[in-house]
Amino acid sequence: MMSLFNNHRPASGLESPLYLSIWVTPDDPIDRRRNGSWACRLLRAQRRREALQQRNGTDGRKQVEEAIAEFDLALSRDGSMAAAFRNRALAEQRTGSLSSAIKDYTRLIELNPELALAYQNRASAYLEPGGRQSALADLERSLELDGQSAAAQTQLGLGFLDLGRGEEAIIALDRAIDLVPEFFPTYGNRGIAYSKTGEIQLAMADYGKAIELNPTYSLAYRNRGSAYLLRGKLELAIADLDRTIELEPGNSTAYISRGVVRAASGNLTLAVDDYTLAIMADPTSLNPYLTEAQPMTG
Repeated sequence: MMSLFNNHRPASGLESPLYLSIWVTPDDPIDRRRNGSWACRLLRAQRRREALQQRNGTDGRKQVEEAIAEFDLALSRDGSMAAAFRNRALAEQRTGSLSSAIKDYTRLIELNPELALAYQNRASAYLEPGGRQSALADLERSLELDGQSAAAQTQLGLGFLDLGRGEEAIIALDRAIDLVPEFFPTYGNRGIAYSKTGEIQLAMADYGKAIELNPTYSLAYRNRGSAYLLRGKLELAIADLDRTIELEPGNSTAYISRGVVRAASGNLTLAVDDYTLAIMADPTSLNPYLTEAQPMTG
């Protein structure tokens, strides 16, 4: 059975390690087919989906749509095939068809209520459109079935954090780190949780640990740069944001953050240059700042 790491990243800057890892194999113990032709059909759909991992853009979308069509046909012949429901849900989620994915995960859970990953993956689909409470319920059920899932603990932490429940988020992320101490994004996410609860020093330590584990982890540099700004350490903030931009030259948020630091240090010309680069990278990148801007009072 192969794993798929979904790099979905919420707008808040968190990194959500959603392990969508239940693609069918011909001898899948959950769904053995007496009719070998349908196992072959599912395998063809799987291979189309595997090809998507190597491709982007229009070609990639075509691959996943072809996979969905194969699963549709399989399910039209036999509506009790758990493997087809779970794989079609993953494919639908990849194309943004979240309501369809949630329906398929729900059907999968009806067919196999003890499959922890089904709850975990449905939770990831709930989280994308903002169904936080439903996501938390699924994650808690997933952890009842498999308490050793670091991915579920991490998603639970992100769900709590999204709801403003920072202390609960930290507890869940602590557990995730205990289970898989080398998984660097969890430290980055716990750093954000610490930052939101006012523990800036602990946040910076976690960003540093994430960078130690993965020196090319740009999100940790960006978040640590913001933490340095809060501490008034502007040169260190600039250094981290320079590194972020080096790793992700098209990241508009990094240019905005560096522009804020440069403005705070009095380099208004360089700040404007960074805001210009942000707009070039993403013409809508400054809209939230303009919308939320408040008149200055003397």
